[in-house]
Amino acid sequence: MFNRLTHHLPHYFHQPLTRTLEALYTAVGLQDFALAMMMLFEPVYLYQLGYTVPEIAGFYALVYVFYIILVPLGGKFVARYSPPRAIAVSTIFLVLYYVTLLGIDGHDWLFWVAPVLFALQKTLYWPGYHADFIAASKDGERGREFAMLYSLTTVMYIVGPAMGGVLITWFGFPALFLIGALIIFFSSLPLLFVPVQHARTTFSYRHSMTLPFQAAHRRTTVAYLGFGEQLLLNYIWPIYLAITFKTLERLGGLAALATLLTALVTLYLGRLFDRGHWHRVLRGGAITSAVNWFIRLFVTSTGQVFGSAVIGQIGQNLTWVTSSDVAYERAIKEQNPIGRSILLEQGLSYGKVLAAVLVLLFGQIFDPFVVTFVIGSLFSLFYLRFK
Repeated sequence: MFNRLTHHLPHYFHQPLTRTLEALYTAVGLQDFALAMMMLFEPVYLYQLGYTVPEIAGFYALVYVFYIILVPLGGKFVARYSPPRAIAVSTIFLVLYYVTLLGIDGHDWLFWVAPVLFALQKTLYWPGYHADFIAASKDGERGREFAMLYSLTTVMYIVGPAMGGVLITWFGFPALFLIGALIIFFSSLPLLFVPVQHARTTFSYRHSMTLPFQAAHRRTTVAYLGFGEQLLLNYIWPIYLAITFKTLERLGGLAALATLLTALVTLYLGRLFDRGHWHRVLRGGAITSAVNWFIRLFVTSTGQVFGSAVIGQIGQNLTWVTSSDVAYERAIKEQNPIGRSILLEQGLSYGKVLAAVLVLLFGQIFDPFVVTFVIGSLFSLFYLRFK
């Protein structure tokens, strides 16, 4: 499938994609399609069940607290069993997460179980995802290959929200979560048919827990705190959008439209990464995000909110793709893909926990959306610490 895609992009990739990378693209594409249908509506679902914005922030803070503790174990699993197997096993926990999320309606205690399942999925998926991509990608093409992978994700987030909005409108949240869970379950199949050549390696839990605080990585860890604004973008901002746009079908359609142009932008940025301009791109993304969050304090019309959503998506692409590409290049240079992956995941998790906790605390005193916009703007500036 992706050979045909790259055939139509002959000037973008100098060499054809590897079979492993094609399998990763396919698995990620399927899973992201399912997530795109559901992710936008997850916090809205909790909000409609009666949970407040601060409580929802607390829910996702719990996810990342557990994730910080568990992700080194994900590194150990990847080191022992291979990245594709880690990604495949992670789908089981993601399916259980959405089934549990659905069960919160009527069983409040599941509100405390769901974050653990989501953290377990992340624990296996993200170290496996990063390590698999690093192993399968090529020097000199890595920025473009990651940009292509992220653009594929973006395409899924064009189609997914619109379909999710329609499913909720016509059949309700149970149909959405169950259909999404079914797609997720089958998403790992492409990885199971790729021959795995994996040499087992050792990985220290204790060392990985101290890694973000070592002198060589402290500046990078501070920069990763910027990802706290992405938690707000993914899980608090959709609630604001749902209140603004009234119907979930309309919300899904507008979210799809807001994502449409970012795939092409990200493909272009992939060329800049490989030309060594990553620092300029990342700085632009940080400033774009910081200014955009601040402007949200003053937007009033639906058109202004939509415009802000578009700019926010572009800022997210600029920061996530660039910082991930830099982490990959450094992992190759250090010959430590799993360690760098864990450093990335722990660093961004600290940022997300901190941002969510601030919304949880101050959102009970002040307007939670005003608090979110201010924190989002301030946290975006942490990206400027990348070096």
